[in-house]
Amino acid sequence: MISLQKYLPSFLAFLASVATIGWLGLFNSQQITDEFTWSALSTSTITVLIVLAVLILYVSLLGVPKDVPSYETFWGILVAWCFYALGEITWTGYYLIFRIDPPYPSIADLFWAIGTILLINELYLFTTNFKASIKRSQLIKAFIAAGAVILAIYVIAFNNIVLSGYDETYTPFQKAMDIFYFTADALIIFFSIYIAFALFSSIQSQFKEGFSFKNVPWGWVVLIIGMFLMIMADTYFTYLEWLGDPTLYRIDDALYVLQYYFWALGALLLPKTMVQEQQMRENESITSPTSESGDVGDHLSVEGPQPHAP
Repeated sequence: MISLQKYLPSFLAFLASVATIGWLGLFNSQQITDEFTWSALSTSTITVLIVLAVLILYVSLLGVPKDVPSYETFWGILVAWCFYALGEITWTGYYLIFRIDPPYPSIADLFWAIGTILLINELYLFTTNFKASIKRSQLIKAFIAAGAVILAIYVIAFNNIVLSGYDETYTPFQKAMDIFYFTADALIIFFSIYIAFALFSSIQSQFKEGFSFKNVPWGWVVLIIGMFLMIMADTYFTYLEWLGDPTLYRIDDALYVLQYYFWALGALLLPKTMVQEQQMRENESITSPTSESGDVGDHLSVEGPQPHAP
């Protein structure tokens, strides 16, 4: 008998691929010229993708043992994604049910804000619990990389657009929401880059015989790519709101479509990634990085990963 739990995530990922390729085909052909119709189609596609990502992650986690180090973290991420899905469903409802452009901020922003806070919390807990032998030089590079991206967002968007205001009708509450989104995006950038450097450092220390693609934690890699697409989409959306050109929103739609598609693929790859984390932890418990000559003062050890209380 075919295991539904084993093959369902792959089938759902296949549906996500079909939806994404179909949408990108329409995006490339430019056959839909009515902006309202296009927005309704795009928001519906985005909603389908985040719902599929939630389902894939949920079913995938059902097959992962509870003693896997990041088990609790990804259940927390699943809850965060559920709020993202509620936000997208609400946003789509404005188009399909009320047939109006959503206000800003809307009820959807409430769901997105909650989901963003939960996502940041899980990323933070993962970085504090993930055990890796991280060279200080690599940690410094992570801080510099994150700082450069955050600074670019501040100079290009936050300082020039949000703090200066769009126009006289732009309310303090709208500006406060923008400040929240930019601050949240900055934190997501930092934790994502930190996790990327931590995983890369751990792979280097555990697989000294040479680099191998099979040892790469592709689940995290794909999720982090999705998070960067989200940052790009949020920043570009704010820029378009300031610019006031509705014809350019299609590019922003593409970023959000790809964001959720990468999240769906990342959810599919997570079970193998979580097993890799467990193996790396076991290896690290046997081999301490400080035992290597000349590297005692150049490593930073971080405890974990341990399951945290929900």
